[in-house]
This record gives sequence, structure tokens and C-alpha cells, in this order.
Amino acid sequence: MREQQSSKLNLLFTGASSKLGAHVLEEFLRSNESVAAWCGTHRKAIDFTHPRKTEFSLNLGLPLDLSPIEGTIDLTIHFAGVTHTTSIDAYEEINHMGTVRLAEAVQTRGCRNFVYISTRCIGSANGAYGESKRA
Repeated sequence: MREQQSSKLNLLFTGASSKLGAHVLEEFLRSNESVAAWCGTHRKAIDFTHPRKTEFSLNLGLPLDLSPIEGTIDLTIHFAGVTHTTSIDAYEEINHMGTVRLAEAVQTRGCRNFVYISTRCIGSANGAYGESKRA
């Protein structure tokens, strides 16, 4: 494991395997030299490498294990979620409850800054997906 310096901002980032998430993470790392990015991945690796990016396995549907992250989590940027599935329950379990579990877990690790990036497809007009995102 790499040694963390107190001047580094510990960032937890989810959803960087998506095009938009990867773009935001790359830009964040490029413009903030004091960031150590801990990237939770589930099914797909992130398409770029960076010396201050560390990937670890994170499943929002299970009890969350944030133990790979060293020290306090200063900022969480949460892009992750289920977008296409035949299981209506998966939308609720991951998009709603997984986000709640993540927010609670990072709070216990000292995080007071949580940025949730979602969708414009909110509410019942967008089916179970839209309802999970509204929740």
C-alpha cells in the first residue's frame, strides 16, 4: 500500500468505469495534484491509468467494505448505479439502498462531503429506474 500524506485529499469515486465518470475523474486528477483517488469498481475496470488512482472492488449490493481506503475519506463522488436490468428489485437495491449504505459508510470514515451524480430520468414516468433515482 502507498503511504498517504496528511496534505492529500482522500477521494472515494464510484462509477468511473462509465464514460462520463471517467471523464470527471480524469479532469479532477489533472486539476487537483493533492488528490488520492480510491475508485470502487464492480464489473468493469476503469479505462485509464493514473499514479494517484487506486482501484478496489466495491459492490453496492453487499455490505460495503471500504477497508482498502487508507485514512479518512474527505470527499465522495458517487456516479455508480444500475442503469439497465430486467430485475426491478435491483434498481431499488443498488440505486436507492446502495447509495444510502454508501453515504452511511463514508460518514463513519469521516466524510462530510458527498456528491451524488444521477440522471435526469427521475420519477414514475421513467419506470422502476426513475423511481429508484427519485428515492
